[in-house]
Amino acid sequence: MKKIILTALGAAMLLAAVAVPVGARSQSDRDEPASYTVTITNVMEQQYLTPPNWAAHNESIHLYGVGSPASPGLQALAENGGVPVMAAEIASYVDARRQGVSGVAGEAPIAPGESVTFEITTVEGYFSMTSMIICTNDGFGGIDRKSLP
Repeated sequence: MKKIILTALGAAMLLAAVAVPVGARSQSDRDEPASYTVTITNVMEQQYLTPPNWAAHNESIHLYGVGSPASPGLQALAENGGVPVMAAEIASYVDARRQGVSGVAGEAPIAPGESVTFEITTVEGYFSMTSMIICTNDGFGGIDRKSLP
């Protein structure tokens, strides 16, 4: 079991990912599923986060790109906290195309100082997530294509 710890810091919602592998994976292990425990902690003051949309996926997936137009799902998430819209969009190009697995971490907003923990089992090599910074006008934070150990 590997652990991924995501922490939201400051008003700009800087997200850092730390993966701690239990054992190294050899080239022959890459087709075998690996399990990860992911914890997302909101360390911002006075800012709540929507339940994060996440995906473990292959190298072809990007949830967003700096300087690129927002997808309809990301726009709905950033503008209105549209977690279900973003979840459906991610599932349509990750799960439905068998390019990974996706989901939503938790059911309620993450308050300052609170965490949400969930498990992922996947053969894919990348992790991405998005979450709206609730008390903002069209603000979100996320990780796009972080390599898994």
